[in-house]
Formats: sequence, C-alpha cells, structure tokens
Amino acid sequence: MDNPYTYEQGKEMEAALIREVDKWDAILKQFPRGVMGLTDDAVKKSPEYREAKAQFDAAFAKQRLFSAGFTKRYKKEMLAERAAQREKYHYEQGKVTEVIYINRNGKQDILWFGAACTHEDVKRRIQDMREAGFKVIRYYPVKHIG
Repeated sequence: MDNPYTYEQGKEMEAALIREVDKWDAILKQFPRGVMGLTDDAVKKSPEYREAKAQFDAAFAKQRLFSAGFTKRYKKEMLAERAAQREKYHYEQGKVTEVIYINRNGKQDILWFGAACTHEDVKRRIQDMREAGFKVIRYYPVKHIG
C-alpha cells in the first residue's frame, strides 16, 4: 500500500486540521446565545454567522474525513503509541512493575522492579533478561507486591 505521508507527517496534518476546526469553533462561540445556550435565529441569519458556520462545517468535514483514513492507515502505530503513553504514565505514578518470566529451570517465576525504577530502567532490565536467555511472558505495573 502506497502511503502519501508518514505517520509523523499525518499526525502533524491532523493536528493542523484540528486547530482549524477549533479556530472556527471559537469564532462561532463568540456569537450571542440565548438563555438555553442556543444561538438565536436572528443571529443565524446574519451573513457573519453563516460564513463562520460554513467555514466550521467545511473544516470539520475535512478533519473527519482525514482522521477516518489516517486511523485506518496507521491503526497499529496509534495503538502502540497509546500503549507506550499509558505504560509511561503508570511508571511515573510510582507503581511497582511485576515481571512474569520463565526461569532457567523452565518454571514460571515473578520478579518485581520497585517504584524507584524509571520507565527506561524497566525496559533496559527486561531487555537484559531477554538477552540472558530468560523468556519474559509479560510485565505490567501493579500497586503493590503480591
């Protein structure tokens, strides 16, 4: 499949489209609203409001169309990025990392890395375990040991 842009370029393009939608949304919110929060019909008939609404609708449609294709094209990358962000968040919250692995005797065992380990420390230690011949089944943050 021939991609016209990379994942990083696509993220920048999507951010630009979202900024455009936000800009027109902010402009629409400047128009007076009634007690119920709805825009009055007299305001909706004004040429300024119609222009802003048309620009907003066009920008939103463009952003929605781009996002749909971008999400389909880069689903794996987006999921991996979110998982990495979630994982990093858990480590930054000071949680203990539990590692389930197969020891040298072929039995499943558990190892814990303390809250003092940074996200990068945990990644490096797990890589060291793999290089030493241990099979790491999974690892994840936990609130406490046991």
